[in-house]
Amino acid sequence: MKNRLLIFCITCVSVFLLSGCSSPTPAQHEYRLQTDMQISKSAKTSCATQTLKVDRAFGAREYSSLKMYYVIGKYTQYAYANSRWAQSVNDAVTKEITVYLREMALFKSVQNANSKTENDMRLEITIDDFMHYFDENEKNSYVSVAITCNLIDENTHKTVASKTFHGNMKTDSDDARGGVIALNKALERIVKECGLWLKGVCIDR
Repeated sequence: MKNRLLIFCITCVSVFLLSGCSSPTPAQHEYRLQTDMQISKSAKTSCATQTLKVDRAFGAREYSSLKMYYVIGKYTQYAYANSRWAQSVNDAVTKEITVYLREMALFKSVQNANSKTENDMRLEITIDDFMHYFDENEKNSYVSVAITCNLIDENTHKTVASKTFHGNMKTDSDDARGGVIALNKALERIVKECGLWLKGVCIDR
């Protein structure tokens, strides 16, 4: 009986020590792209009677993933081990542009990519660059964002206008969080420029 009790006690102590000494899995930090802009409604233009559909943004394979990538020097690309996107870059950029144009009220209505309704115009979005870059010694970093927008007439299937927007910004800290903050700021600038560009296109038509 004493031997059984001794074995039981040793087992309990072993389980306690093992559970206490084992290292927990590092937490995954999830980051989201969330712009914060004051949006003014547009004055009426020729687009006020037309509907617009915003297609889902597309680009390189990494932009459809939840992994967060960064580049060191010219050639080496890595993924952050303990940081990732809460929503893919493709989906987040699509959402931000859609919401901004909808709030601008430049068009009669702005539909998302899943809409089955027929529309007068369609906006294609291509993400050419959306990355956190470090120099070779990893002491300095910046972000680069490049997005191309194509406005297409759904009746003729021809491109009405096309433009590429660029946004580069230094980071306040050389880590994933610093990259996300800078990417958000660069995206805000591009979304605003895209809205102004579309307004100009509508005025000139």
